[in-house]
Parts: sequence; structure tokens; C-alpha cells
Amino acid sequence: MWRPWTRRRCGTSSTRAPSPRSATGVGASRVRDAQRLAGWVSALGEGERNRGLFWAACRLAEAGVAPSVTLDALGPAAEQIGLPPREVVTTIRSAYRATSARPARTDASAPAHGEAPRRPARAEEQVLS
Repeated sequence: MWRPWTRRRCGTSSTRAPSPRSATGVGASRVRDAQRLAGWVSALGEGERNRGLFWAACRLAEAGVAPSVTLDALGPAAEQIGLPPREVVTTIRSAYRATSARPARTDASAPAHGEAPRRPARAEEQVLS
């Protein structure tokens, strides 16, 4: 169940959708993926349009598709099902922000999976030699 007070993330949707192919493919396959997802978006009904558009845009963002290609592919499909152009642009932009907002932590100080983050030592607690 979606709650309006929770932050939207690029997660799974309760609606079944085609998943794009691997991001390692040629640019033409990414365009095909965008077209497949656009077909799926154009079939969405009332109450699932915005969330479906967000999900599809997240999949394309994660596959490395340029935002302009995503807008060109998903925009007309979303407008066809009744979303206003401004909402389409805002939703796609939000999807790209959501996918890029999760930076990978590669430093050694990053906590292990399931481990609580460590608090840095305060100046009084540091041992100076």
C-alpha cells in the first residue's frame, strides 16, 4: 500500500510490467526497452498512471538511458493516458533523482551489511600520542 507521507523510491510496483534488458546492450536495445515500457505505460488505468510512469522511468534510468530518450518515449504515452505534460516531466525527473540518490559507498569506514553506522570519535575521546 502506498502512503503519501513516505518518500517515493524506485522499487517494485504492484502492477506487473516488462523489465528492460541488460544495460550492457547496444543503444538500439535501450530505445527498444523504452518503447516497450512506453507501451506498458499507455495501458495503465486511473489510479496507477503516475506510479507506473515513475516505475518505468526508474527502470530506464537504472539501465543508463538518457533522460531525453526516456522523456521522448514515455512522455507521449503518459500524456495519452491523461497525465498533464508538466506532471510527466516532473515524474521522470523525480525518477532520475531517485536512482542517482543512492551513491555506492566504497570506503573502508562504511558499515557492513546489517551493521549500525559508527559514530566518529569526539576530540576528547581521541588518544593523542
